Amino acid sequence: MNRNDPPRDRYFIVKEMFEAVDYIRNFNPSAAREFSSGFPKDLPLMLTGEGSSRIFPAKNAVHNRLRYGKGPLVLTEGSTDLI
Repeated sequence: MNRNDPPRDRYFIVKEMFEAVDYIRNFNPSAAREFSSGFPKDLPLMLTGEGSSRIFPAKNAVHNRLRYGKGPLVLTEGSTDLI
């Protein structure tokens, strides 16, 4: 896929999908560990998102918590779900 080909070049979703590559490439696990070390261990962590942004990373975090029993309780909901 070429992000500059019409009609793809007019959709922000295409631009965001290509930007994700740089975020993953430049991800610093040490910074994430430092950031997450400040979370209270006894409080659940709520992850939100829509579509694959929630399904893959958030559900993976829930699965890993259930599988290994380490880290905070992880909850996930869609960004537009009502409580």
